[in-house]
Amino acid sequence: ARILAKRGVDVDPAGEVLVGNGGTHALFCAARVVLDPGDEVILAAPYWPLAPGIFTACGAIPVEVPLTQRLYEDPSLDPAALLASVVGPRTKAVYFISPNNPDGKVLTAAQLERIAAFAREHDLWVFADEVYADVVYALGPTDVAPSILTSSGMRERTIALHSLSKSHALAGLRVGFVIA
Repeated sequence: ARILAKRGVDVDPAGEVLVGNGGTHALFCAARVVLDPGDEVILAAPYWPLAPGIFTACGAIPVEVPLTQRLYEDPSLDPAALLASVVGPRTKAVYFISPNNPDGKVLTAAQLERIAAFAREHDLWVFADEVYADVVYALGPTDVAPSILTSSGMRERTIALHSLSKSHALAGLRVGFVIA
């Protein structure tokens, strides 16, 4: 109900939510399901420092590409073109953070749609780190950061990461979850 109210996405808690011992554990469990050894994961930088290790522990190969700082410098850049600069035959997924920590970049709905089109075109999984989605103040009290989950055809290929550490200030509780 909370995800529906905040993100506009109706989620089946029994079949589409995996709760983990924190966000790290939840992301690792989901990554183990979709990644095989040797798969490449595009990491949109800057990224959560633990992300490369999570994907490496699954046998995947992280491939970094600058994203949010480039979009700050030139908001007219196409995020799909930036991601395309590193896509290869072994690319299996894209990982990005929005709202981003550490730089605060909130990808627009149009930018997310370009990433969605890129993922659909290349048949890629998307790891959407939305841990800070509830901690966006500049948008206003009733606005929320857009989610790639709402883009056409993305529910089937998106793994959205959330954590009570940020949304509820419960870091010590170690509760994270993915919607997939």
